[in-house]
Amino acid sequence: MSLLEIQYTMLKYVIRNLQYLTLIFGVLFSFAVKAQGVVNIYNWYDYIDLSILPDFEQESGIKVNYQTFSSAHEIIQLLEQKKPIDIAVVPHFMLKQLVRKRLLSPLEQATLQPTRENLDAFIASRVTLVGAGDYAVPYLWYTAALGFNRSSLAKVLGDDFKEDWSLLFDAAQNAKIKGCGIAVADAPVELYATLLSYSGYPGLLDKTPLNRMRRLTRKNLFELRNNLRYIDSDRYLYDLGKGDLCLAMGWSGGISRAAQMNKDVQVVLPSNHALTMAFDALVIPKTAKNSAAAHQFINFLSKPEISARNVNQTFYGSPLKNIKPFLKPELQNSPLLQLTAQNKNRMQLLSAPGIEQQAEMDALWDAFSHQ
Repeated sequence: MSLLEIQYTMLKYVIRNLQYLTLIFGVLFSFAVKAQGVVNIYNWYDYIDLSILPDFEQESGIKVNYQTFSSAHEIIQLLEQKKPIDIAVVPHFMLKQLVRKRLLSPLEQATLQPTRENLDAFIASRVTLVGAGDYAVPYLWYTAALGFNRSSLAKVLGDDFKEDWSLLFDAAQNAKIKGCGIAVADAPVELYATLLSYSGYPGLLDKTPLNRMRRLTRKNLFELRNNLRYIDSDRYLYDLGKGDLCLAMGWSGGISRAAQMNKDVQVVLPSNHALTMAFDALVIPKTAKNSAAAHQFINFLSKPEISARNVNQTFYGSPLKNIKPFLKPELQNSPLLQLTAQNKNRMQLLSAPGIEQQAEMDALWDAFSHQ
């Protein structure tokens, strides 16, 4: 081979490698650009410490576009309408449906290694249990709970009333309570699961016979509806806290906040029934435009000191281990926020309704809420 041929061969080699390097740097640059810009986040109303958002912006250089919704139905509609969302917070019992409809993108597990290392093993196993380990990271957990104003209830029931779900589901009792105000959250899945447990059945909505749902609705819910002041997912918290209600069924975090507003309000996890546990999850929809930033935000939320700020603000439980030192002193031993061995043994993960059960429950809930 002549010297000219050798030089020509070497030149082709250099050019080819420069092309490869250009391609590699282009991909890396593209990823870096995507990690900047804007991340579009959709979350439940009043479900985050809002000061976290500017802190993330300052640390990452990523602008946060933060939107809220007020029902599971609303966020499902947005996802089905292909709304460009980078991160959504969804109930765990919707995850199978979203995966089945191919509305979610698998998460980059290697990128989320810092988050995985911080997760409590019990909560992490719940994500696996619902078949969404590749698509979701737990955000906050909660239980269905009762909140009541003790002094108000004592006036109508006497001082020795029983602190359990009979306050809500027993027609004779809720008829007496009607005058001082009863409300429930707009949460059919949680309410039906709790009613099943109260009635002595497993709270497994995917296995509940349809005739049982109809019978319990007629026996308990229609009677209750006659004595309800309203059904609303946000209003009950403030009215219970202000003393405008004396009994409310809602989520543990919301009722705990009402108790902080009013010292007469007590939060009860009834001891004679299973705890209906649920969690909301962080997911990245197929329509995400900035997946890199979404992963970065998930890791940011999963720092113990950041997650604790959400707990301090919302009163919902963190899925992370080792956050107790970061909680407010008055929350560090709250039974509604601690994954104690006793609580874990009693917790029954809220199951997603089967297709037939969902259709039946939707019809029954519509009749109940518009009665």
